[in-house]
Amino acid sequence: MLRGVYAAASGMIGQRERLDVIADNLTNVSTAAFKRAEPISRGFYQVFAGEIRRFPSERGSGEIPGGGSALDATAGDFSIGSIIDTGNPLDAAIEGSGFFVVETPAGERYTRAGNFSLDAEGRLVSQDGYFVRGQQGPIVARGASVRLSQAGDVLVDGASVDRLLVVDFPRPYQLSKYGQNLYGAVEEVRQTQSPVQTSSLRVSALERSNVNPISELVSLMDTARMYEADQRIIQAIDESLNAAVNQIART
Repeated sequence: MLRGVYAAASGMIGQRERLDVIADNLTNVSTAAFKRAEPISRGFYQVFAGEIRRFPSERGSGEIPGGGSALDATAGDFSIGSIIDTGNPLDAAIEGSGFFVVETPAGERYTRAGNFSLDAEGRLVSQDGYFVRGQQGPIVARGASVRLSQAGDVLVDGASVDRLLVVDFPRPYQLSKYGQNLYGAVEEVRQTQSPVQTSSLRVSALERSNVNPISELVSLMDTARMYEADQRIIQAIDESLNAAVNQIART
């Protein structure tokens, strides 16, 4: 009977973590170029059995199987969102695959959000203030008129000073989220990146989030129902144990 408690409890933990992922998707439904995450669950047997082997005296025989499920990972959905016009000459959306490169204190990071601006020193920066990489390094654009071209050139008073660096990786992408709508890659993955030579930008436009709020709300309600179902299972087992100990045994 206690195995049922373990299975239901692991299910509640997994559903709670699943809710966190879905809530993050919904929170960023209006974030430029945000990519939704898909929670992936797995059977809890391996985790439970491993704990039994680690602590056999406390957990019992290693032959006792576990049960339930656990959140194993989150898979990134890199499908391209729709593109909307903004009228801002420093906004850019990548039409096709690829990522812009920005410099952060933790190293290079990658994003598809092209809502750029100029800082006080005339450097092109991301929404969070990180330097945007060009093919020659961080882009400095000082002049009366600064805009982007469809080819990715940064035009200052009509003359190109650099071109936005757009890179891509082999699919499936092995990138990790680092917050602030940025992705990072371990050294082995970074070595596989390559410049996108034929990238086409849509200027004065931004890519929207690929989150479908209706689908996410449906997933949110389903996950909440499964959490409640696991909770009711534990309550039912608790009532059965109470009856076995306090009523049947007394009789």
